[in-house]
Amino acid sequence: MARIIRRVVANKKRGAALIAALQIITLILIGFFSFIGGPQQSPKAPAETQVTGPAQDQTQATEDQTDQAQTETAQPRTAQDLTAADKSALRKSAHFAKKLYEPLNTQVFNLATSRAAQAHNPELPNDATLTTDRQDYPPYSYVYFHGSGFEPGETVQMIVVETDPIQQSFEPWTVVADANGEFDTSWYIFSQDFIGATFQATATGESSQLTASATFTDGSGDGNMQVSPSTAVPGSSGNSFTFNFRTPNALFTQNSYVDVVVPAAWTAPTFPGNVSAAVADGAVTTVSTSIPVAGTIRVTFTGATGAPAGDGNGFHFTYSPGGTAPAAGFYKFNTGSHNGGGSTPTAIDSSPNILVTSNTTGIFQRGGSSNDNSAASGTTLAIAKPVGVVAGDVMFANFQTKNGTATQFPTLTGWTNVTTPSNYEGTGANHRTALLYRIADSTDAAVTS
Repeated sequence: MARIIRRVVANKKRGAALIAALQIITLILIGFFSFIGGPQQSPKAPAETQVTGPAQDQTQATEDQTDQAQTETAQPRTAQDLTAADKSALRKSAHFAKKLYEPLNTQVFNLATSRAAQAHNPELPNDATLTTDRQDYPPYSYVYFHGSGFEPGETVQMIVVETDPIQQSFEPWTVVADANGEFDTSWYIFSQDFIGATFQATATGESSQLTASATFTDGSGDGNMQVSPSTAVPGSSGNSFTFNFRTPNALFTQNSYVDVVVPAAWTAPTFPGNVSAAVADGAVTTVSTSIPVAGTIRVTFTGATGAPAGDGNGFHFTYSPGGTAPAAGFYKFNTGSHNGGGSTPTAIDSSPNILVTSNTTGIFQRGGSSNDNSAASGTTLAIAKPVGVVAGDVMFANFQTKNGTATQFPTLTGWTNVTTPSNYEGTGANHRTALLYRIADSTDAAVTS
């Protein structure tokens, strides 16, 4: 029977929790934060149009084909064309999402929305464009922008505002257009507070007053993915990793899917081959496995339709890369999910990682990612236990609560507070947090939550 983790708080609370199970071998801590031709010729004349001879026809036809090819291949550059090296350079100069407060908040918001309206006014001449490399971004990620159509060398002002579910503004910044009137820049989403938010970005040339805008969202895909084991030794062979996907809070419809991108340093996944057929767990049905593009493992499935969501619902598969493990480092297996078929998957909140290290006496996170859960109200909350917990592991639970009584904090039987619970907003919503830990024993290894 699943072991329920309870917290004693007042009604009307919201909570979020995560459990990370760590296997301690020595006192070395490895951490990371995850927190960019000429114009086409006119068509050939109709039959009745005068022509001068076959040679000219042939020459003109060749020119037409050349001009047409140039027109077809000369595509405008967008943020999606940014390379990994481009993005790496942009991250070094990224601008953080720094909130503005009144009266600047309202002033900047009104300025941004009026500029966006100007950018979409068909009666105003405007060749400026602004694009993002993606439509949706998970928390702690970079938004990469590309602008074009501005005056060469002019300063362009960037403004990002949140339009939904609340209206708020962030500190503007400037970037200089190059000799072609183009620029690249980046913005960092620093918090989970923006999950589900819609943002609007505007770029305005200070001398030309040309304006372009783009919208994007900050969300995370449903479900969580863990990998076990989560470590390997550089150059080792015979490795095999089990990936477990769970859907504790979502009911996926028919033809939903999860994509796992294998890092380039690892052996490319093949199916059938070094990837096993995914196996359904809990109430999940109709699981199938494929390699839609090189380097990506896709599992298509139907969730617990007509049944309640639960920690046991999901699937698992193994990836046995063969060859030898890559050089030492942290390798993230970026994972995204999509409810229903089609479209593009949304990155989940925490993709699994495999640590490759020759230091076998260290601290590492079992499973490669944490589990979380939330509740709109109530006094109890269940969180799925990381895969593969064994006696001696250290489990951490981080609770964030809202509303209710400011002096009441989550408690767990058999768990110890790491620090004194803190209330970081004594009025209003009463946001507060508590961090607890427990040394796992044999009973913890036998339960799922």
